[in-house]
Amino acid sequence: AQASALVSSSASLAASLLVLGLCMKHPGMRRMPGWIIMRASWCELVSSLCGVVFFALGGFQEHHRHCGAAIVHEFRSGLIVMLVAAEIAAYTWRFFMYVHLLATYVNPFRSTRLLRVYSFIVVAFALGVAGACVCYVASVSAGAAVATCE
Repeated sequence: AQASALVSSSASLAASLLVLGLCMKHPGMRRMPGWIIMRASWCELVSSLCGVVFFALGGFQEHHRHCGAAIVHEFRSGLIVMLVAAEIAAYTWRFFMYVHLLATYVNPFRSTRLLRVYSFIVVAFALGVAGACVCYVASVSAGAAVATCE
């Protein structure tokens, strides 16, 4: 399962790099809704990179107790939080692609009135979910620490 997750994350990383490379090489692709897809692809790139590093470090496998185990555990926990935040941001950008298209179809003369709000909502939503993820990881880590002490 770890190897297939590593391969999937690597394939996702390659696909994100391909999309971003095409958008950079052909500026015409950045027109509506290309700029939103490009931002979602940046988020996917970060998410895939976190997945590759996470599964390259062993994923969810438990490491033996040694002096560097706590550092590796904290680093992997941070990667999970970053992966979740980037994935949520990517999905939110894709959602706003449809919102923007709908706004353009409803009123093509005022379709850009909400553009300034998109980034704020994406960042706020990603940080909110990442904060919830941090709380969950901290509670699980605290429960594991209590279980090992008993």
